[in-house]
Amino acid sequence: MKPLKTKKLLITPMTDEELGEKIAREKEAHMSAALREMLDGCRQHPQDRDWYTGWRITLQTTGEEIGSLGFHGAPEKGQVEIGYGIEQAYQRQGLGTEAVRAAVEWAFSQTNVYFVTAEAEEDNLASVRLLEKLQFAECGRGEEGVCFEKEKPASVYLPIFMCLFMSVGLSIGAAMDHMAMGSCFGIAIGFMLGAALDASDKKKREEMKKEWQRN
Repeated sequence: MKPLKTKKLLITPMTDEELGEKIAREKEAHMSAALREMLDGCRQHPQDRDWYTGWRITLQTTGEEIGSLGFHGAPEKGQVEIGYGIEQAYQRQGLGTEAVRAAVEWAFSQTNVYFVTAEAEEDNLASVRLLEKLQFAECGRGEEGVCFEKEKPASVYLPIFMCLFMSVGLSIGAAMDHMAMGSCFGIAIGFMLGAALDASDKKKREEMKKEWQRN
């Protein structure tokens, strides 16, 4: 897929070859293991590899790599987990917030993703502040620290469909020389369809949240 582009950054999914090169250069055992896990996930799930690979964070102006982020696998029960890291020299400049915001927005644009979670160690104040700035809410404890959650904004089909079908109704009303009837008909149809879709979206996310919270 194409890189995510923000005001200052490009956020690009790594290829298998790039992951392999990072593994070869990595000296820290735990980082090497994490990269191998990413590569295995990409190879085992090629159709969902963007959820398994690491994403390079680079400056648009220079192309310099300043950090990385990634998801911990494909969505399960409407939820994905994100991890991220910014090189120390580029911290406290809002770049981590900019990168994570773009990745979260991308995740919510994908099918059946309603919740993004993240973990931060309690003493990692920069990471905690980043999540709070992006309106993640604390939701318990995980394996690596405090768990945070952000929910996808509720759908707003109702006003969209009402406006759309009101326009259709006005067109029909003009053809029938009865604008008021056409307008009322269009608004009614738009209301019913929009309300039904919003209700369906709300029910689906509630069911998914209950399911993954049980586990």
